[in-house]
Amino acid sequence: TIAKGDMAKAEAAFAKMQGNIAKLLNPSEKERWMANRDLWQTTLGIGGVGSSPKELISVMTHNVAAITEPEEKERWTLNLNFWKAFTK
Repeated sequence: TIAKGDMAKAEAAFAKMQGNIAKLLNPSEKERWMANRDLWQTTLGIGGVGSSPKELISVMTHNVAAITEPEEKERWTLNLNFWKAFTK
């Protein structure tokens, strides 16, 4: 269970993340960040995402597979592997 004060911090972080996502111009990058945000919100029980972790991981898997820049691909692959392990 998340403490009330920590939940407020998480909600503030999600609001900032949503603002950052809105500024992204690349559709693939935006999709990755939205799936990542939705996974956090689903895991923490914040907001009505509507997609299951399995669906969100599928979106992220397909998206990460298409990344061509090596360092970006490595970062997102690590993040994806975390989510796969965490949501089993």
